[in-house]
Amino acid sequence: MKRRFLKCLCLAGVLFFTIPVVKINALETSATEIEIASEMACEGEKDNCHSTYNFKLDKENLKENAKKLPKLKTQKIETEIREITDGDIPIIDTSVHYSGEILSFIGAFESLHLQDYNYLRNYDTYKHKKIEELSLEETLSYLTFIIRGERFCDGHIAYYLGNGTIEKLCNNL
Repeated sequence: MKRRFLKCLCLAGVLFFTIPVVKINALETSATEIEIASEMACEGEKDNCHSTYNFKLDKENLKENAKKLPKLKTQKIETEIREITDGDIPIIDTSVHYSGEILSFIGAFESLHLQDYNYLRNYDTYKHKKIEELSLEETLSYLTFIIRGERFCDGHIAYYLGNGTIEKLCNNL
């Protein structure tokens, strides 16, 4: 069964799908979406699906570049949420404005080639672990999940900055 995603907004642990507008309460922002996405990424490959990290760098260079990544502290990000009515259908629109520090962090993460290109497949390997127990690859995969998640859910990075996850991940590098 193929599942398709609608554009969604993730704020304060709630997913809002725009058409139709449906609210889904989740314990963790986008946990439901990520489990679905993880299932989709693994569809047809259940036996060989997890723990296949895919980085552009070898482990030694990955470790060296991870040390160069700036550390981010826990912080609250202001978001603007507004409801637009398009005929009879209410649409929730959001704007998240990240500071230069956060944008620099994202840019550094990408320019240092720290992305795990199989982050969705690897999500199940670390989703129930404590951050302090994560390996370098798992930590970078989790950061990739957070940064790439912003592409699909406005406010994804803001949620993880606000709850302290990104700071803990940075300290784990």
